[in-house]
Amino acid sequence: MRISQNEKLLATLILLSIFLIFLQSVSFKEYVSAQDSIKCYICGKDIPPDKLHELPSDITGERKFYCDNCFKTLPMCFFCGLLVKPGILPLSDGRHICADCLKNAVIEYKDVKAIYDEVVAISYRFLERRIKFVPPLYIINQKQYKEHKERCSGSKPFTIFDLGYYNCDRQIYVNGIIEARNPVICVIYGLPKDEMFDVVAHEFGHAWYFENCPPNQSEEIVEGFAQWVAYKEMIIKGDYNREINIQLKRDDVYGTGLRKFISIENSGGISAVLKYVKAQGYTR
Repeated sequence: MRISQNEKLLATLILLSIFLIFLQSVSFKEYVSAQDSIKCYICGKDIPPDKLHELPSDITGERKFYCDNCFKTLPMCFFCGLLVKPGILPLSDGRHICADCLKNAVIEYKDVKAIYDEVVAISYRFLERRIKFVPPLYIINQKQYKEHKERCSGSKPFTIFDLGYYNCDRQIYVNGIIEARNPVICVIYGLPKDEMFDVVAHEFGHAWYFENCPPNQSEEIVEGFAQWVAYKEMIIKGDYNREINIQLKRDDVYGTGLRKFISIENSGGISAVLKYVKAQGYTR
């Protein structure tokens, strides 16, 4: 039996009508809603729009979505600020750490010391002189760091960038240069490896600075130079592009100081940086 053109057109209109009815049906709306729904990064459940919580990583800026229950009951990672999945035990000092940060965390002293030894060795490739005394390295917990900062900085708030320090309680000035008698470098254990390398290199930059440069320079010079040392270390070491980008984008004295010294290096080389940082005349 042959079908006429009119019958074909009628059949097409009927099918189109059925499809339009389907589009308006509850089942189709539920299907679309299911496809467009946002799932919790922790438990994987669909999140109702009025129960949606969003957190950015303090380190990468990547945003994660969480349901109301996970957001209200789970702790945040001390390093990146994202929520920690159930079952991951906190560090010995009580800090919570997420799975992504934990898999690259440096916890044991021997592993931190290996990074420190590498930092010192790399520094000989671009700093014009070796420091007379390489400070001993200590690993500390966050509580110990906060206590140190309270003694040294008073009410200055603790931030996610407070991860290590160079300390010398007794400082003797000889011809305008600091002779440090008992310097130490302390870093918080449990940092991801790339961050640990950056922190250790930064603090070693302070050790070189305080042995070779005049006192009373601006905070931007002091911190910027230390961060430039860390920057050079990471460039030479390689595979630290993410950490370098984070430091370059900072808008505090660490970031502005780093960009200042990179600009000096681009204009006159490493020797220009070292000459600049050893110049007199800067005040805090």
